[in-house]
Amino acid sequence: MTSCPGTYYVIVVEDTELAKIVACGTLVVEQKFIHEIATRGRIEEIVVDDSCRGKKIGKLIVETLILLSEKLGCYKISCECKDPLLSYYTQFGLNREEGQNYLCKRFFH
Repeated sequence: MTSCPGTYYVIVVEDTELAKIVACGTLVVEQKFIHEIATRGRIEEIVVDDSCRGKKIGKLIVETLILLSEKLGCYKISCECKDPLLSYYTQFGLNREEGQNYLCKRFFH
């Protein structure tokens, strides 16, 4: 990640009393050739430790990543999630675009 400056922005929340990371989220910024090399953001890896759920830490991370993508000049930000989490992400103004599906292929090493 450090070999690609300006591509990955990671937010980490630490419980300093426990010296433990309790939440994190990533903004991936990529250039899109078909949009004249404009930048697009992707929210990935939003994780909150079970002991910290319900404290709005995930909300703070997602809102911060959205603001950061706007500040960086991204023309769009997206997020892939499972159907049960759709309502969670729509509270941030993220909407499912009609006809769009996000697919992935997993590699296990």
